[in-house]
Amino acid sequence: LYEVTCKCGRKTQAIYFLWNGDHIEAVKVKCPCGAGLFRFNGEDIKDIEPVDEFPRASFKYSNGLSFLKKRQVNTVSELFTRRNLTILAALLKDIKYLKTDKRTKRALLVAFASILHQASKMSRPNGGAWSVNCYWIPRIHVERNPYILFKSALKRLSHLKKIATASSFKAVIKGATSLAVLNCDAGELPLPDNSVHLVITDPPFTDEIQYFELSYLTASWLGLHMPFDKEIVVNHKQGKTFDDYCRLLSKSFSEIYRVLKHGRTAIIMLHDEDEETLTELIELIKQAGFIINRRKKERMMQRHVGKRNIVRGKNLLIVNCRKP
Repeated sequence: LYEVTCKCGRKTQAIYFLWNGDHIEAVKVKCPCGAGLFRFNGEDIKDIEPVDEFPRASFKYSNGLSFLKKRQVNTVSELFTRRNLTILAALLKDIKYLKTDKRTKRALLVAFASILHQASKMSRPNGGAWSVNCYWIPRIHVERNPYILFKSALKRLSHLKKIATASSFKAVIKGATSLAVLNCDAGELPLPDNSVHLVITDPPFTDEIQYFELSYLTASWLGLHMPFDKEIVVNHKQGKTFDDYCRLLSKSFSEIYRVLKHGRTAIIMLHDEDEETLTELIELIKQAGFIINRRKKERMMQRHVGKRNIVRGKNLLIVNCRKP
């Protein structure tokens, strides 16, 4: 599906197609002749229906309201060309039915999940990260070859082999491994009281980035449930106010306090620029029982989203606090 004819006449695989609106105007290849990006008139496949299952989910909440951070598209499948939808669906099916151990299969699924954004129409020619935190399709975008993306993802994962990891904190506490990756609720940490030496946390913004909405793309492909009701966020589509955000965040601060050892430090990073909001968030930290040792503002250069969709400096408040 990605085979093209190079300018030299040789058949080769496309690395990506460059789209301008609804048509392809260039292709990038890796050919022995040295050709790279050149003009190419092409289109998406039309005569092939995806033979394997792909997500048909809509960007909507269970209450019927559309996601807050959504532009142009209404369903997950609209974010992909038919060509990439076909390839990704087949690739996921192969992973699911592959006879291997659980750890290897999980690694393959992680690699698959990591390429979904790059394989979508949201991918830009020179953009690696998800720079605009919503679902949108830029007029100039690229259709990247999923096979190449997946191979690169597996190569990156292979570098982690030397790091001993676990999915349980007990192995770390016993010294059997140095790292555990836990997928859990920040308001109900599966850790013993007074067991952690240091906490560094970067709580979610109030309403600026809707992390669960943006995770829905991956979740829909992997068949995962998104517990939106537990998300610490301000979102009127979910019916969550700033008071709801503070209530959920306060619960997570209390959990951090519970698991932290006495006399140990927690570093909490707050991004909001509104002084009144920052004051309320700092009060939540104090209410959890922490003593504030130091506050420091750092200036970051980054792309803003939402109402501040520009590149400029932004203050980050770093709060150094201690459990007495």
